[in-house]
Amino acid sequence: SAQFERVIIRGIEAINIVAQKMKFDEAALDRTVLINGACDEITMIDTEVRGCDVSAAVMTSGTFTRVRFTHCRMAGTDFSRCALKNVTFEDCKLDMTNFRFAKLNTVIFENCTFVESDFQLGELSNVVFKNCRIEQTNFVQCKINTVDVRSSQLENIRGWRYLKGVTLSHDQLIYVAPELAIDLGLNVEN
Repeated sequence: SAQFERVIIRGIEAINIVAQKMKFDEAALDRTVLINGACDEITMIDTEVRGCDVSAAVMTSGTFTRVRFTHCRMAGTDFSRCALKNVTFEDCKLDMTNFRFAKLNTVIFENCTFVESDFQLGELSNVVFKNCRIEQTNFVQCKINTVDVRSSQLENIRGWRYLKGVTLSHDQLIYVAPELAIDLGLNVEN
């Protein structure tokens, strides 16, 4: 257990680190590498994470409040069972990231990539995907309340039937209609 309050952590490289109940309050992590780490029950409040690589990090059951991630590599990061409130991800690589059972409230993803990411059984409320690439991502059994994907590229989405409450553009609807029909079990014939 460690607490970091009103600090800037810059340029640290910690691979395979294992820690529990770490807390960052009014902190900044800058160009830090935390690959393949395990930080269960991590808490971040009023924190900025810039240019960091937290690929394959396990942050299950964490709490993130008023946190901003920018230019981060987060491929394979495990946010399962986390609570994210007032969080922004900007220019982040979130491929194969796990948000299963996570609760996202007032979260913005901007210019991010999601390839083979997983939101299964998650709760998404007031979430915006702005100019994101969302491909082969799983939304099966999600609970959705006001999610906007209008400016994002969607491809091979799993779980269309659970995306009630998602706002799409007209152009997106035309493009994803075949996927939606298959997921709903509709037969489309000429």
